[in-house]
Amino acid sequence: MIRCNVWRDLQSWLYPELCSACQKPLEWGDAPLCLPCEAKLPYALQAFGQTNALFRRLEGRTALHSAAYFLEYKRGSVGAELLHKIKYDTHLKLLQYLLWQWAREWKPFGIWESATLIPVPPNRWQSRNRGYHAASEMADALSCMYGLKVCHNALTRRFLTRSQTRLSRLDRWANLDSVYSVHRKNLPLGPLILVDDVVTTGATAERCLSLLQSETDAPLALLSLAYTL
Repeated sequence: MIRCNVWRDLQSWLYPELCSACQKPLEWGDAPLCLPCEAKLPYALQAFGQTNALFRRLEGRTALHSAAYFLEYKRGSVGAELLHKIKYDTHLKLLQYLLWQWAREWKPFGIWESATLIPVPPNRWQSRNRGYHAASEMADALSCMYGLKVCHNALTRRFLTRSQTRLSRLDRWANLDSVYSVHRKNLPLGPLILVDDVVTTGATAERCLSLLQSETDAPLALLSLAYTL
């Protein structure tokens, strides 16, 4: 045991793990963020409700019952940089850490305690390159934390003609036409929670919620790691 600890300490000294944000050596635990960078995260801590900004963005466009998100996405912030790494790079450990932090603040309650999580379906080509899909990882992690069910095949994604990143809301809607589809036979009974990593204009979430709404009368909620203000 002593030899093992000495070797581990030597490895940490020679090849220290770096903070995912500032790239400085980490000095504590297994967290991928140093304390100063973690303190700079734009926490929103919005629990399920009908008064937060994410719900108001989609209110009236879908039969959304509730919405929740953990971080506010502000361009140029530490949080924006980290979310970009989660979404486009291979930072699964960082995603899992943020989810663990979120789980300390957010818990499903009421009808959502028996809900089924439905992740926004992945772009298979991008997921293959990154090695994971953030929304699916979120759903699986939250399922383990709270015992919620997950359904990965209720929604599917066919293709995407253009990247959504630099498109306006109207262009995003046109770009999403015929991209997503819902499989009624795979839809579970009871309340459904759509899971997305980052909601920007809300076009993707709105499209997926509308598809679910067309096939079920069950209560629908939206859960996102971050929402762009």
